[in-house]
Amino acid sequence: MCVDRIGLSCGGRMFGVPSVLVVDDDKVIASALQRALRCASVTCVYNGHAATKAAATARFDAAIIDLLLDGESGLDLVRRLRTQYPLLKIGLMTGAPTMEVGFSASEAGADAVFAKPLALPSLTSWVVSTPRMPKLQSLEQTKRSYVKSLLESCNGNKSETARRLNIRRTSLQRMLHKWS
Repeated sequence: MCVDRIGLSCGGRMFGVPSVLVVDDDKVIASALQRALRCASVTCVYNGHAATKAAATARFDAAIIDLLLDGESGLDLVRRLRTQYPLLKIGLMTGAPTMEVGFSASEAGADAVFAKPLALPSLTSWVVSTPRMPKLQSLEQTKRSYVKSLLESCNGNKSETARRLNIRRTSLQRMLHKWS
């Protein structure tokens, strides 16, 4: 997976800076966007598979996706990301901004469509206006966190932890083994 990551801050702080995923198979455009979005933490990937992997491993506030990617439509990627991350703000870039593309992008779940050549001031203001979303834990992550904190409060005593959870000790051991 080819990934370039840069985090440039406004006023020397990274806190509160939107995290943006840029997906474009043209590395020149991706790196130009990376430089233009100085007030964001930008991760560039160059295909849909890498974008799906990046979104699964990091939290992004916004994604900017090219309509035409090598071997895949950007609309398919928008649909996938919208299904998996409903709070993600998604913008679609296209060299052919027609009504049909706009409707298709909207149906796929894109929040905005940007015409190439990109109007960088409007793209930058769109990114900067992106609210930072708190990362929500899955039920499994919450369960793991609770069990591990309870185990710590029992000084590592698995029998006592299992008793407090009202489960068998062997079940607790299986959970801990699965999470290790």
